[in-house]
Amino acid sequence: MCAMVTEPAVESVIIIDHHGERIAARYYSDQFQTLHSQQQFEKSLLNKALKSTAGGESDIMMFDGHIAVFRGGKDIFMFVTGEQDENEIILVEVLNTLYNAYASILPGGQVDRHSMLDKLDLVLLALDELVDGGVILEIE
Repeated sequence: MCAMVTEPAVESVIIIDHHGERIAARYYSDQFQTLHSQQQFEKSLLNKALKSTAGGESDIMMFDGHIAVFRGGKDIFMFVTGEQDENEIILVEVLNTLYNAYASILPGGQVDRHSMLDKLDLVLLALDELVDGGVILEIE
């Protein structure tokens, strides 16, 4: 019998500030259809991330049946989530690629709340160019 091979997929990409306010988010699964469920998920992710000692590096956590990789910036957190059996190395690569893209396109290379809100169109464009409907397009 041949096992089904699936391509890596992302469930969500979330960028929030240290207070839990959403800067940008894309959800690609049907699990979080309402704004309220998305906000609860984001708040829970942030609370768990704030307890981490990762410091500006990427970190991985299992959370509520999901695998979440995250990275903190000056005053933001970026999360990439996938199903529990998703390859965390691929999710970390998506996260790092997105962070590096933002560092190169935002003014002064500052990946912070103010810069991201000022250039929200570029933030969303980079996100949409990297992941489309949960499918990872390119990580270079």
